[in-house]
Amino acid sequence: MVILLSFAYIYGPMLLFVSAEPRIAVDERVYDYGVVYLGEVDSVSHTFYLTNEGDQPLTITGTHPSCGCTRADLSGQVIEPGGVETLVAEFSFEKYTGKDQIRVTVSSDDPNTPSLDLGLQGYVLQPWQLDPTEVNAGVLVASTSSSLALAQIVHQSRLDDPDFNIVGVEFNPVRSKIKLLNQTDRTLHGRYREKTWQYEVRILAGPQFSEYESEIITFRTDSKERPTLSLSTRWKVEGDLEVEPRQLVLNRSKYFNDGAEKNSPFSNIGSDTARVRVRSRSGAPIKIVGLTATSPFVAEVVTGEESDRVWAEVTLDPVDSGDYSGILTIETNHPIEKRFDILLQGNAEPQKPIVSVPTDFHHFGKVFSDRVPEASKTFSIRNSGNRNLQLTLESKGGLEAYLADAQVLPGASTTLFIRKKLVEVLGPVLEHVVMLTNDSDRPRIEFRIQGEVLPSWRVDPPILQVSRTVPGKEEILKALVEQWFLSWEQPTRLLPGSPNDSDIRLEIGEMRTAYSGLGYGTAETEIVVHLQPHGKVGLNEAEIPLSGSPTATHPIPSLHLQWELLGQLRSLPRRIVFAKNRGVGQSDLEKEIKIYTLDKTPFNIREAISPPGVQVKRVDAETNNTLFNVQVSDLGLLAGQPNPVIVFRTDRPDEPEYPVEILLR
Repeated sequence: MVILLSFAYIYGPMLLFVSAEPRIAVDERVYDYGVVYLGEVDSVSHTFYLTNEGDQPLTITGTHPSCGCTRADLSGQVIEPGGVETLVAEFSFEKYTGKDQIRVTVSSDDPNTPSLDLGLQGYVLQPWQLDPTEVNAGVLVASTSSSLALAQIVHQSRLDDPDFNIVGVEFNPVRSKIKLLNQTDRTLHGRYREKTWQYEVRILAGPQFSEYESEIITFRTDSKERPTLSLSTRWKVEGDLEVEPRQLVLNRSKYFNDGAEKNSPFSNIGSDTARVRVRSRSGAPIKIVGLTATSPFVAEVVTGEESDRVWAEVTLDPVDSGDYSGILTIETNHPIEKRFDILLQGNAEPQKPIVSVPTDFHHFGKVFSDRVPEASKTFSIRNSGNRNLQLTLESKGGLEAYLADAQVLPGASTTLFIRKKLVEVLGPVLEHVVMLTNDSDRPRIEFRIQGEVLPSWRVDPPILQVSRTVPGKEEILKALVEQWFLSWEQPTRLLPGSPNDSDIRLEIGEMRTAYSGLGYGTAETEIVVHLQPHGKVGLNEAEIPLSGSPTATHPIPSLHLQWELLGQLRSLPRRIVFAKNRGVGQSDLEKEIKIYTLDKTPFNIREAISPPGVQVKRVDAETNNTLFNVQVSDLGLLAGQPNPVIVFRTDRPDEPEYPVEILLR
């Protein structure tokens, strides 16, 4: 929408274009809810008034509170120009204390203010707080004290509220010792007061053995709402007997364990077997007279050479995998310290065979078969699980493979020997052997062997070919002769020679050498062949021997040439083309072909030999040309032949046969 205003000024009329758009506004961005006590109120809320000061309707596209403790309720989503909607933001305190500020982001289609942040801020106080509320001193030796523990009490209040203090501490001086270390009193942010008392707590163990001791330390205040704060303490007392550890965490791993850790006198976290040691501090002989453990934990007594100590060995032995917990009860012959309870926890992983293969791949590099007649590798296979491992070879490909053991016991190893014979092999080698296992996580493993067998010589292309040439026309062909040699050897340089055929001439190019970092080198020589075609009509062949200096360790391959020499016979068309589609009409399965001579010499075609599915009929004949009709009688039969050809037999002694290709497209 565009508003056009026209008015006059001293300099004449002017035009002002104003684009109408929505514009969001709010009565206040942040509401301060002051200082409140946790528990006095559970939440605070405030209503924000959103207005549209623009010329187009304003759409509120979303409200996004900064945390899950805040809720935002919008009275309406669309605000007309000049209209007002409300947004009620509510902040639930839950366990929040200290300064809190939450945010609600309002999104709209106002192009200048697409997002607007509204906030609630204030201070949430907790009148009394004790941290920690419990001290566990663990196991103490008789007539000793525990290590230092700290307890802190914090009191928060509004500046205009009554001030309270800690007025006393009640505890048993025989069992514990309490000392005030520090006390502070301060005003924070000019909004509230905070007092802090920090106490040192020590537990005093009695002279006698005790499996469980506890005491409540009471801090007294002058506040009627919270007259006391309680600190719970608990501990155990060891007398003459030292028992450790008081908790065992066992793990029955899926991996094989040879039990070497069982010789340790203490617990072995991560092992399925661990020990609890009972030792007499006075050196008196001690025995375990009773030992029980919650299933699936199994316990037995282990003694040593010294009579003042004995062990309880615990093993996690479940039927199924999972998490387990229980109690180990140790009964001794000590006159006072007769019984101890040890907490047991365990986890059992599935028991199964686990196949471990350090490597399943071997690369033998680039080699010469006459120097390295075979490539082999012995692979190591280990059973890292707790059940027997079964192995079978599924396929060997072009390799020889021998498995030493078909069954591997837990913790044991076996080997797989693989060999590839490289005699009469050239080029890249990539073979693999497939081994099947009863490990559900790795039921199939491919052991691969890879490398490359280098030829001593190679000619590219292996055959130099010329198709459909005529006598006397010079043909120029090129071949690349490559040789491979050990890097400390001298390559053979090709020498120009005289072919047996006078119509063939060779040009030997410069030899280019290169050396790899793998112990071998390569040399390339380009040979240009000049051919003056001759011979009988049809296919002709020639072999050109090559020589070099120094004399090559391996014979240098010859150059092979092939050329097709044309006579006077020609055909129109040169090839007969039919459509492969079976739905074509009969006219598409019939063609005509004319056989003629370039020099118009007379000739006669005695017969036409056609492939299966094709019929050839003579239509017309003159002294120097003959017309034939070629018809497909069975398209499927014709399509099943790789290279169908019609052979026309003539009375010409130099060209007794003339072939014509049939193509299917």
